[in-house]
Amino acid sequence: MNVVELLRAAGPLLWVLAALSLYVVYTAAVRAQALARLGRDPDALIERARAVTAESGPAAALAEVDRAAHP
Repeated sequence: MNVVELLRAAGPLLWVLAALSLYVVYTAAVRAQALARLGRDPDALIERARAVTAESGPAAALAEVDRAAHP
């Protein structure tokens, strides 16, 4: 039994699992990239977000975090 026959014998479940595995790798890479864009000092960002939340509410804090992620 060669590799092609093994792939055919596995059926469509193999392709679903392969697609989900690729999605997990993609999601991890995107998250890592987003965290890298937030900067080297996450504590400062958290404090700014807390201050903006107290001042203007959660929507403004989300906008502040978005601005930090996309300078």
